[in-house]
Amino acid sequence: GDMVIERMVLSNNGIVYAGEIAFFYFDFRNRGDYDLDNVRIQVAIPELGISRRAGPFDVNEGVSEYKTVGLFIPYGTEPGEYLVRAIIFDEEAKRIQHRPLIII
Repeated sequence: GDMVIERMVLSNNGIVYAGEIAFFYFDFRNRGDYDLDNVRIQVAIPELGISRRAGPFDVNEGVSEYKTVGLFIPYGTEPGEYLVRAIIFDEEAKRIQHRPLIII
């Protein structure tokens, strides 16, 4: 696959209160010679058992896309640092990135 995650940014410098939404901003690019169909993004915090998906959408060859995914952090979540796993994938390939998220 020729999908490249160029940037993944967390809102509020990666700090969120329980009971609020953490926003994840993605810049990614199709560097390949053909269009990518049914691209999806999944953002998950495995330790909390929560995830959110965006898509499917198509990314034409040579095009950059900008997407935002909001993940609700449940009330009562224990404060601390959690690992966020972000996956951008289509039928053929996937790209995975991890970022810390601090819940206060």
